[in-house]
Amino acid sequence: MSESLEILYRTHRQGLYSLAITITGSHQLAEDSVQNAFTKLFACRLPPGDQVAYVYKTVRNSAIDIRRTIRRQAQLKESLFNGYRPVNDRTKTPPEDLLTKERHEQLRIAIESLSDHEQEAVVLKAFAGLTFEQSGAVANVPVKTIATRYRRALIKLEDHLNDEF
Repeated sequence: MSESLEILYRTHRQGLYSLAITITGSHQLAEDSVQNAFTKLFACRLPPGDQVAYVYKTVRNSAIDIRRTIRRQAQLKESLFNGYRPVNDRTKTPPEDLLTKERHEQLRIAIESLSDHEQEAVVLKAFAGLTFEQSGAVANVPVKTIATRYRRALIKLEDHLNDEF
C-alpha cells in the first residue's frame, strides 16, 4: 500500500503541487496541501478504480480546505510559475536565452489571466498530464465541463499570446 502511494507521489508530485498551488495561491500552502493529503491517504485504503484521479482529488480537496481556512486568498496568490526555471540549453546564445525568458514570462502572465477554473483545467491537463476523465473526476465536474474549460483556456491563451508576439 505505502509503496504504491510512494510511486504515485514520485510520478505525479509536480502535477499535484501545481494543482495545489493553483488552488491555494501559495507555495507553502501548496506543500501543506500535498502533505496533508498524503497523510490522509496513508491512513486509509485507496478505493478501487482510478487511483491517480483519487490522489489528485484528495490533494484538490485538501487545498480547498486550506484555502477556505486562510480567508486571504487574493493576498497570497502567487504565480504558478514562481520558482519555475526553464531547462538551460547550453547551446543557446545570450539573446536566445533572453527571448526564452521573455516567452516564459508572457506565458506566465497569460495563464494568470485565466479564471481559477480555467487555470485548474490547464494544470490538470497540460502540466499534470491527466486525461479529461481524470481531470473531471479531480475537479468534481463532468468530463465535458472540464474539456470546455480547457478549450476556452487555450483559446484565451492563444489570443493573449498572439497579441504579445
